[in-house]
Amino acid sequence: MMDQYRPPHISNTIHRQRLFTLLDTHFHKQNFIITGQAAQGKSTLVASYLALSQEKVLWFHLLKDHDDHAKLFDLLLQGVRKVGMDLGCRK
Repeated sequence: MMDQYRPPHISNTIHRQRLFTLLDTHFHKQNFIITGQAAQGKSTLVASYLALSQEKVLWFHLLKDHDDHAKLFDLLLQGVRKVGMDLGCRK
């Protein structure tokens, strides 16, 4: 069963050095968006990039039933806890 908070494992991907370098330049940002049409390899690119990274990341696929803000926030918080990320909140 795939972990809903971790990137999917995708084998036999092409190492896209130019795009990986571009991702490196933005990885320090809290969030960034990659756009493109369906089936252009966005998820494959990011999953293969993250497979090489030792960073903790939260992978979250939005679904139609995530339109309830409270439920969405709860699911995101569960994911942050599950992958062991630090929210940077003071105690």
